Formats: sequence, C-alpha cells, structure tokens
Amino acid sequence: MIIVQGVFRSGTTLLFRTLRRAPRLRCYYEPLHPDLLDHVDEAHSDAPSHRKSSLYSEYAALNGHLRRRFDPRLCGKRSVVVNGGEGCPQLRAYLNLLAASKTNRANGGGRVVLQFNRAFWMARWLRSQFPDTCFLHVVRDPRSVVWSQLTTSSCRRVRMDWPLLGRRFFNVSSGDLTNVFSPHAYHGVYQIKHYLELGRAELKHGSDPACRYAHEILASAEDKRPYVQALALWGAQVWVCHHHARAAYGDRYALIRYEDFVRDPCSSLEALFDRAGTSVPDAARQFASESVRPKRVARWSSVPTATEHFREGIRRAGIQDVLDTVGYALSEP
Repeated sequence: MIIVQGVFRSGTTLLFRTLRRAPRLRCYYEPLHPDLLDHVDEAHSDAPSHRKSSLYSEYAALNGHLRRRFDPRLCGKRSVVVNGGEGCPQLRAYLNLLAASKTNRANGGGRVVLQFNRAFWMARWLRSQFPDTCFLHVVRDPRSVVWSQLTTSSCRRVRMDWPLLGRRFFNVSSGDLTNVFSPHAYHGVYQIKHYLELGRAELKHGSDPACRYAHEILASAEDKRPYVQALALWGAQVWVCHHHARAAYGDRYALIRYEDFVRDPCSSLEALFDRAGTSVPDAARQFASESVRPKRVARWSSVPTATEHFREGIRRAGIQDVLDTVGYALSEP
C-alpha cells in the first residue's frame, strides 16, 4: 500500500490525479473526509455540488461495505492514534476495508493508494497497522500554501471577514492582494481557528519532542494574525508528520516537494514509482506533463510587500527550523 499525506493546498490532489492514471494502482481520495459519503453519492453525478466529488468514484464499488464501516466520527480520532499503538479498532477496520485484497480485486486489482490531508499526526499508527507500506509526504512552500488558503481559486482576490455593525461580520472578497496579511483575512472552509484548537488538543496526547515542539508552535500563534496562524499550523503539521513518518518508515519514507514535482514531473514520478517497485505508466507520465502548471509556484511573490510580510510571519510563527528541515530558504522566490 502507498500512503500519500500532505496538508491542505500542498499539491496532494495533483499527485493523486496523476497516480490515478496508473492502471495497477487503486486510489482512494481523502478517506478521512467527514463528508465522504456525500461525495461518494455524487461521484458519478453530472452536476455534483462539489467540484472534487468525482475523485471519490473508486469508493462506489464498496458502497454497501463502506456505509457499514465508515462513521464521520472516525475523522476525529487522530488524538487517539498520535502516539501509535493499537488504538481505535473502528478506524483500523475501516482502513482495512480499503486495503483488503478481496476488496481490491473487486475494484480491479493493483496496489492501493490512500491519499490523506488529515493524517498528519497518524504516521506511526499507520505504520503499525499497515507495515508493508510506503509513505509519500508531500510538502509545499508554506508561503504558497497560505496564499492559496487565503485567496480565491483564481488567486486574484482575498477572502475577507469585514467587521460590520460591531460584532457582526460580512464575508466578501477583496481585490487588494495585500489584504492577505490583514487581521480580517478569512480562511473559508479551512477554519483556521478550529484547526489550531483541534491541533493543540490532539498534540497534548503526544509524548515525544516532535509533538511538544509542534504544540508550542500552535500555542504561540493563538493571538496572531490569520496568515501567521496559518503558517504556524503548516509548521506544526509538517514537523510532526516528517519526524514521525521518517522514523517509522525509514527508507520507505519519501519527502516530495511540490516545487520539485512541478519543475520536473517526469523525474519525480520515476523516483516515486521506482520506490514502489515499478515503472511509470505512460498515462501517468502524459497526464503530469499536460496538467502541471509551473506558474502556480510562488504566486505570492508578485505582491511587492509579500516577501517581507512572510519573513516576519515566519519569525512570529516560530517555524524557521521547519522550513530548514524540509528544504525551503527565505531567499527563494
């Protein structure tokens, strides 16, 4: 089995779409999404309510078993498994359903890929439950991640929560991209304060230095501006996932930088498929060559004040060590 994990807006969907083109891989998108069953229902719809629902079509063959095994409450079990061990048998049974050879044969055979955005604390537990796996950790420059989270899909407008009549707020986007660094920037579906609180609660269960350091990062960001909080959240999630997965998986762990994949997708795919013990299928190679958009790298750098704002934000978030560890320099555009 191959596990793909990356925080929101890190390029995991692009990698998933690419791996999905490999005929010998059975790919399951975001198995811990709380709205998974709704997405599965709409996977083959001509007019789905969410643009990514079609990515859940592989679950269709499991629909009856899936509804017996999947419970949205499983999506909140990260705190139970942050220290590894044998916790959460329901979660184990559900993921076993996706990984099971019988289920896999019914779905066309091949190696299983599970693509996560919510498994950043779970690497050690996943290794203990599925020992014969590879772990692909997708990371992206946090400045680009935060820029993508705070702006609309076109990256031309900023999501805002403007104060209106005292306590009330008015959600409206702004064309002034410098508002990314405003105290009223808004994360929309990413619910930054919720994730900060949830992360702090979950990391209390961690007893190792990586968890303690990540908890400190989140605690120090509590009263900071939204973009600094988003940087802190990236730092905590990437730090714990990197340290836990590298220790648990050894040479079965691979760190994939989004920027490297975008600059040379075919070379990146060759390294990934070689790790999986097979060659890159032509369909995957062709899709990556046609779909990768190098212009999506460092879109934030077009705003003159962004470099200094992000430099200060990274200092306030206390994540310079995280950037150094995964290979990002503040001098990079």
